[in-house]
Amino acid sequence: MSLRKIDEIETRFYIRFMVTDKPGVLAAITNVLGQHNISIASVSQKQENKGSTVPVVILTHLANERQVREALDKIADLAVIRGRPVAIRMEKLQ
Repeated sequence: MSLRKIDEIETRFYIRFMVTDKPGVLAAITNVLGQHNISIASVSQKQENKGSTVPVVILTHLANERQVREALDKIADLAVIRGRPVAIRMEKLQ
């Protein structure tokens, strides 16, 4: 069995973004994910007062580590993002 580079690994991801709660935020995030061939399994966003900072949690289908990291770098630069996105691999243990 040979080891693969981390950039080559495909797994599901839990990703949390802290965002400004306003229209178009999810569209901006999902647009970048789509450009990097990352498919979304589910999305959750807490409801708060418009304009406040809220968490958005996205669970992905299988995605390539390198593409996820590249997408997160782009998303982190969006004006509506507050803080660095958090991504956790959801590895299937056998």
